[in-house]
Amino acid sequence: LYSSLATLVFFPDLERREIEELSQTLPPEIPGRVYNTLGVGSLSNPRYDAGDRELHDVNAKFILLVYRDFFMTGRNTSLDALYPKVQEVVRYVMAQDVDGDALPEPRKAENVFVGWPIDGLDSYTAGLWAAALVAATRIAQYLRKEEDARVYGALSTKARRAFEDRFWNADGGFYRYSHSRGDTPPLFSSVCHDGQLAGQWYA
Repeated sequence: LYSSLATLVFFPDLERREIEELSQTLPPEIPGRVYNTLGVGSLSNPRYDAGDRELHDVNAKFILLVYRDFFMTGRNTSLDALYPKVQEVVRYVMAQDVDGDALPEPRKAENVFVGWPIDGLDSYTAGLWAAALVAATRIAQYLRKEEDARVYGALSTKARRAFEDRFWNADGGFYRYSHSRGDTPPLFSSVCHDGQLAGQWYA
């Protein structure tokens, strides 16, 4: 998501092809899941990061990459080709939203920050997902997919509101790293993580 900006600026065709290939590595049993890398061996036998580990922030990053690349290059054909994958990613992630607030609660959650435990939701991934829903809304609007745009827009509003409710630490003046849904009352991680506003920054 971050280093690929240089690829887009200097080698836009390479960036376009890489995004297209990422969109084509579809495990048939999980059509919306995005792989972190193109993996070991070939596209027909992709490996996801260190194996079976799933980094849930990658799903949001894919949508952000699709929108960013279109925004900077204006390539309509790429957007048309990638849109079905964007739709699948939204469905896949939203299927993991157990309480209807538009923020996913994935099982065995991990993100790119290896070694940082996640107890339920984490602000890094949730913020990226909120930004990705805004990007998905704008993509749908541009492609005149009015119903999708309405649905994604409503989800993005809910996700941003939930982000504030779940993570904001008014006493500390920062967004907490994680929020657990499994405890009553909820347990909050009071850590101030440097990626707490990555989604807002990227948006």
